[in-house]
Amino acid sequence: ESIGQYMKDACEAGFDSGQLQVISEAESVVHFVMHQTNDIWQQQVWLLEFGAEEIKAVSMKVNRRTTPMLVQVEEPDYWYVGSLLDGSRDEQLAAKVKEAFGKNQVSAVFLTGTDFNAGDYKKSREEICFHRRVFLGEQIHARGACVLAQDHGRKQPYLFLSEQTLLYNVGIRSSRGGKEQMYTIVSAGCSWYEAGTSCEMILLGEPVLEFTFQSMLGGEPIRAGMMLTDMPVRPERTGRILVEIRFSGPLKCEVKVTDLGFGELYPASDLYWQETFWLDRQEDEDGAGYDL
Repeated sequence: ESIGQYMKDACEAGFDSGQLQVISEAESVVHFVMHQTNDIWQQQVWLLEFGAEEIKAVSMKVNRRTTPMLVQVEEPDYWYVGSLLDGSRDEQLAAKVKEAFGKNQVSAVFLTGTDFNAGDYKKSREEICFHRRVFLGEQIHARGACVLAQDHGRKQPYLFLSEQTLLYNVGIRSSRGGKEQMYTIVSAGCSWYEAGTSCEMILLGEPVLEFTFQSMLGGEPIRAGMMLTDMPVRPERTGRILVEIRFSGPLKCEVKVTDLGFGELYPASDLYWQETFWLDRQEDEDGAGYDL
């Protein structure tokens, strides 16, 4: 609801909806980091945002064994280290860094909101910079958003995973050139609240639609069927329908099908069908997927 309100306000301010894209702070960090040389993100990367008494610490890691590469960002951690006037900020920060960085290999650290001078941060400076590349920078979130805007429409070799990421490609069984195939109508990788499409289709036989939900994390697809009960009986290939798909949550797919008729020969009825598919069930132990 908040995102919808932001979009509405921006349109009222004179922007066209096609110009707008809403991304999180975490996603902007990903785009900024992933456009650096690959030695920067070959291991874990941290962003430390210095405040008056707290430091917001965010880590990201790239799984390079998948295609596309999957980038995951952990939830922010807030380190209370006190102010420089307290006299113990440097020691507390060094302890926090040692605890957090010691669990994984860290290849790079980005710092904002500080000059990180040697006088105030002697111990923590040594801890953070030990065998790592460290950068001072400002406006990293804005710079990441600019990178994304510059690359708009280009396919990236990486995919950002978060609670907002749509993990499933949605396909529908169809026929083209006399051959059956699964036609992808919604692609994974975007934010779930931006995922959605509509398309017109012609029914070839029984009034049944067959969907698949294929996770980009692998495994067998989830299968689902939708019966168009009481669909008017018409000759084959004269049943035209509108299929609309949207997500009201990362695992909640809503489908609406409307009867469009077939020109003057077969006028449209007032019928429509709605179905909600929940994708949060676990796969079978044999990895064969399941039917909704």
